[in-house]
This record gives sequence, C-alpha cells and structure tokens, in this order.
Amino acid sequence: NLLAYSRIQEASADQAGMRFLDATHQSAVGMLQFFKKLEGEEFLLAGNQDPYLLTHPLNRDRIDAVQQHVDHSPYSGVKDSPAMMVLHQRMRAKRRGFIWPLDRVMQTYPESDQSVPARYARAIALFRVSRLRESMLLMIGLLKESPNDPFFLEQAGQILFQNGRLADALPLYQRAAEIRPKEPLLRLELGQVQIETEQDQYLKPAIANLEFATRAESNDPFGWHLLAIAYGRDNQL
Repeated sequence: NLLAYSRIQEASADQAGMRFLDATHQSAVGMLQFFKKLEGEEFLLAGNQDPYLLTHPLNRDRIDAVQQHVDHSPYSGVKDSPAMMVLHQRMRAKRRGFIWPLDRVMQTYPESDQSVPARYARAIALFRVSRLRESMLLMIGLLKESPNDPFFLEQAGQILFQNGRLADALPLYQRAAEIRPKEPLLRLELGQVQIETEQDQYLKPAIANLEFATRAESNDPFGWHLLAIAYGRDNQL
C-alpha cells in the first residue's frame, strides 16, 4: 500500500512537471533522459544506487508516460536558451564549489577556463579552504562584469562575513536584497549580518527582513532563531 501511494504521488508530480514545461514552452526531453539514466541504476545493488531512487520510486510506467508526452508535445524540439543554460551551469558550479574537494574543482574548472561558471566554482572552493584573497579576486572580477547580479553580491558578502569582515559584507547583502527584495534567502542573510553588527541602527531593519524571511520560509528554524534574537534585543520578549 505504501509503495502504491508513492507511485501515485510520483505520477502526479510527473504530470504536473510536464504541464509546467509545456506552459513555459520548454522541452521534456531532459526529463526523459534523466529517468532513463535512473532506470539503469535500478539494476544495481541497493547500496550502489543513487539515493534519489530511495525516495522517488521509478518504474517503467513513469518513463512510458514521459516518452508519450515527448512524442506528442509541440515543444519537444525546443532548445534551452543560452541565458537559461548559463544559469544552469552556474547552479552546478556553485554546488560543486561547496561540496567538492578543492583539487577536484580545480581539475574540472582549471584556471585556463575563464568562463563565468568556472570562476564562480573556483571562488567558492577557495573560500572553503580559507584562501580569502584569491577567492575575493575572482568574485571582484565577476562583479565588475555583472555589478547588479544579486547572487554574486550575496556570495561575495558571504565570503567576507564568514571571515569576520561584517562592515564590508553588509553593503553587499543590502544591495543584493534591494535588487531581489522578494528573495527569502537574501533577506534572511541580510538580517543575520545586521544582527551580528550589534549596532542598534540595524535592529529594526533586521526584524523587518527576518519577519519577511520567516513568512516566506516558515519551515526554516534558523530564520526563527535569528528573529527570536532580534526580538529579544528589541525588548519584545
């Protein structure tokens, strides 16, 4: 019964995903390729399978449903735009920078690669091993090319903040939140930095930012933790 319930959930999610792709005139070919890749994992021993399979059961019916959609959708031949591909490459680079060892990042994104995703990955990986100067030089270069990119601003702010340079980090976070005021992550991080300054002038703005973040991401306990600190300092016990 549990497996049947999970299969129904996944089938419903697949149908929703395909509707969203059609509504935005995007191809579901990538979704089909992803499922076929997972299908090969099913034949491995459980310990060697991708963990995704443990929580997202895959069966032939799901693949057949996506294949049928791809065969009939007018958008199956649509290619992703260059702008969308750059965003996707940036997302992958950021993730790798945060979770891969530095040597692996440098092998995948060598210094000869001066693309935006490569410099982004190297900046994050260097930051993680406390090579602040090299990391910030890369982020400064990215910001010179894209001074209003909120996530480059946020990343540079994080590097400075986690190295104790709050005064330098704060304006970067403020600018990022001004550009994307409805982004909960940016508002939460800005609120955190404002609290950490321990300056009264930033207390009310921090509360406003953290109230927004906790409304938007109510399941994030860290947001509530920060908001409790801010309320306490403001005598709202």
